[in-house]
Amino acid sequence: MYSPAALELAEELPRAVPRCTAHRGMGPADLADCILRGDAKPRCSMHIARHITEALLAFDVCARTGLPYTMQTTCERPDPAY
Repeated sequence: MYSPAALELAEELPRAVPRCTAHRGMGPADLADCILRGDAKPRCSMHIARHITEALLAFDVCARTGLPYTMQTTCERPDPAY
């Protein structure tokens, strides 16, 4: 569960779109909360970002080649937010 500090930080972040149930801003707020607490394991790490980026680019590779794509990266599943 997010700490009160993370929730406060998320509320202070500017929103590009109207508020919705997707909890926009919670990723940066979680990262800031981890920095404030000295925790080295934010939910949205560079490893997850790299893995997601590879997965998204794999759609393009598959669409162009018509062949399956074998992922080269892995990442640990983060702790649940709630």
